[in-house]
Amino acid sequence: MENITLIINPQAGNSRHRKQIPALVAQLTRLFHIDQTYYTAQDGDARRIARGLAPSVNGRCIVIGGDGTLHDTVNGLQESQNQTVAVGYIPTGTGNDYARAHGIPLQPNRAIAALRHSRPIVTKIGKAVSPEIGTQYFINNFGIGIDARIVYDTNHSETKTGLNRLHLGQFAYLTNILHSSRIKESTRVPRHLAG
Repeated sequence: MENITLIINPQAGNSRHRKQIPALVAQLTRLFHIDQTYYTAQDGDARRIARGLAPSVNGRCIVIGGDGTLHDTVNGLQESQNQTVAVGYIPTGTGNDYARAHGIPLQPNRAIAALRHSRPIVTKIGKAVSPEIGTQYFINNFGIGIDARIVYDTNHSETKTGLNRLHLGQFAYLTNILHSSRIKESTRVPRHLAG
């Protein structure tokens, strides 16, 4: 059995799956040998954890969290230059865009069941570099201009937090689409994109 490292964000999706996490970990433990388990507490933790553990991971890393947790984990692994770690994803975020785009079940227990029979696939990883954001790797999408502004504003808004509590977090994007359509400021474009 392969060694599995778990990176878990209990705050993903405004903590709506927090109570399920022990059951999800138990389900994973029945299917895989869990070598290490890490919990995030703040933004950037998954990135730091992945960067630090990458040289010692010789199997797979499973992320339980949202798109941001997955993004941070991939960035940490890329920064450590360990590109041999297979990453599994159990979506517990608000949007779960990566899961939707790649046919991963949106119900965490079903995603775990699907992971049991999955095989690693090679995924292209994009890279953006600029003075404003530094180096960022991306596997799902990359935006500049108004779409990036909408996502940033939504992810940092109190509206999203409140709507997440009602399981309506996606509607926060609509609010910021309307707000951003009235903003007429320039946006700097990254100087280097590689994919």
